[in-house]
Amino acid sequence: MLLAILGLLTMGWRRFSLQKEELRREHERWWLVLQANLEGVFDADLRTGTAFYSPQWLAQLGYLPGELPPNHQSWAERLHPEDRPHVEATLGDYLARRIPAYDTEYRLRHRDGHWCWTRARAQAVWDEDGKAIRLVGSNADITERNKSSSNFKPAKIA
Repeated sequence: MLLAILGLLTMGWRRFSLQKEELRREHERWWLVLQANLEGVFDADLRTGTAFYSPQWLAQLGYLPGELPPNHQSWAERLHPEDRPHVEATLGDYLARRIPAYDTEYRLRHRDGHWCWTRARAQAVWDEDGKAIRLVGSNADITERNKSSSNFKPAKIA
């Protein structure tokens, strides 16, 4: 009987070890994807206001990991005042499912004070009641593209 119990425990431990290794490889895969991606990635918990900003997202604004608080406020404080009404309306329409996608352009303040143009695209996660609880997406720095555009007007620093 004792041998049977030991055999079951050994099998359980092997299964646990395999699952742990699989989880480690998956975590590593996604971390490598984040590192290789030229766009910044964010993951915002809409219930708590906390957020994850990838190293690339932070670098687009001149920050290193750990230099900005991981929350919605960090993004909101850097949003250009002239762009705020458009961004809030677009985000509100998307989260209320009045538009099919969140894909918009706006300016964010860089650490050194200049404004960076960003194209943000995101996908929400809704709970069983249809309320948006999470927003995951990417930011592409489109400043250079906009500078080369014939109708580009540099943003004034507020």
